Amino acid sequence: MSSLRTGSRLAHGAAQYVLSSDPGQVTYRTAALTNLNPKIFTDAQTTNATGALNFGLPTGYFSVIYAVQAQAIRDTANPTLAAFALVRGYNLDVVTVQVFESKTTPILLGGNVEGIELATTAVLVQLMVIGV
Repeated sequence: MSSLRTGSRLAHGAAQYVLSSDPGQVTYRTAALTNLNPKIFTDAQTTNATGALNFGLPTGYFSVIYAVQAQAIRDTANPTLAAFALVRGYNLDVVTVQVFESKTTPILLGGNVEGIELATTAVLVQLMVIGV
């Protein structure tokens, strides 16, 4: 952490992390408030047959959630196997994620049509939740 200085921007958007004068203290700031004690929860799971996931959050861990991020991970450079995660909803107890993947459908006149469909099993999804 020695390379980071007070006021260094670590994330983009409405929320940002800023180091305070104490190198062990991270401040979480939104447009509404500043909180000196953010909590971060991370987890990883693989999708079921419909590409859906429910991540259970620890009971009582958060009183407010500021940010939820889900990332699909698949070891491929093939665009027809690309996957992405969508956070469908969240509350203080659970985060629901849906994973979609690329779908190529051949057409009668030759060629293919590219679209998306629900992902199948075994797509790894990493989750990060930030709150207090």
